[in-house]
Amino acid sequence: MTKKNAKNTAVSTEVAPLDMAQFFDAAANAVAEMGAEAEELAAKEKAEADAAAELAALEAATTDADAGQATDEEPAGQDEVELEAVEHVPGDLKTLKTNFTPEEKQAKKDEIVTEFTERKEFEKAQPGLSSKMIPNLEAEEKKMATIGAAGIFLAMDIDPSFINREVSTGSKFNVYALQKVNDLIVALDGGFMQNAINRAIVMSLFNFRDAGVPFTGQAALCAVSDKIKADRAIAKHLVRHTVSANTASTQKSSTMTALKTLGIVTNSGPRGQEVWTLTDTPATRRLEEVVRKAA
Repeated sequence: MTKKNAKNTAVSTEVAPLDMAQFFDAAANAVAEMGAEAEELAAKEKAEADAAAELAALEAATTDADAGQATDEEPAGQDEVELEAVEHVPGDLKTLKTNFTPEEKQAKKDEIVTEFTERKEFEKAQPGLSSKMIPNLEAEEKKMATIGAAGIFLAMDIDPSFINREVSTGSKFNVYALQKVNDLIVALDGGFMQNAINRAIVMSLFNFRDAGVPFTGQAALCAVSDKIKADRAIAKHLVRHTVSANTASTQKSSTMTALKTLGIVTNSGPRGQEVWTLTDTPATRRLEEVVRKAA
């Protein structure tokens, strides 16, 4: 290498002294720019979150408004109905039944007989009396007017006057619902439920409750009759009987009336859009024990 080239090389490799003041100024500027960008990004994210919250609130308000409007369509989907809060009533039905004296049970039995006597006199006075009405009432009276049933009535604080409850002019508590009431009382007292419609609906009710799914009037119909198409979302919770679709509504109505009369369920929906909720009482827990054991 020549001296000239060596000199040029030496000159080209020389580095100017580092200006520390300029370095720190540049670093400070970079940090400031980064901070500004971070603030801008945070503000943008907050604005997007606020907009999403407003949209969600608007959609919820629209859904609530739509749900509150009466329609001629089928009841809303199962996931659109809120479950009703249930109050716990402590106690054991068998223990409660033993709290009453034989005299108290006899007095309650006499009340039941009096109610049936009044009901039979009422029916006899009706024009076009069915030949089956009085025999049916007498059969239900024979089952209900017992010391065992009287003890259940006392333990559950049931007033037997429902036997004469007027549902419309010239019409009182449905005799088929009386049959369902008797079947439920036998189950509560003796531990066996004979009526297949009662079994299907009651077992379905507990399945729906355990799954956190509302039990609607449509679900009750599907439990009564496997001829009625059930939505896939609820089908897996149903225990289904086999009556024809034509008689399902009557069968459903009598069972739900019986369950409501005994305080086993409550209804929070209007006619045609019922939402049935199991209570948490000694009787309801006893009924669950009976159907779970039989399952």
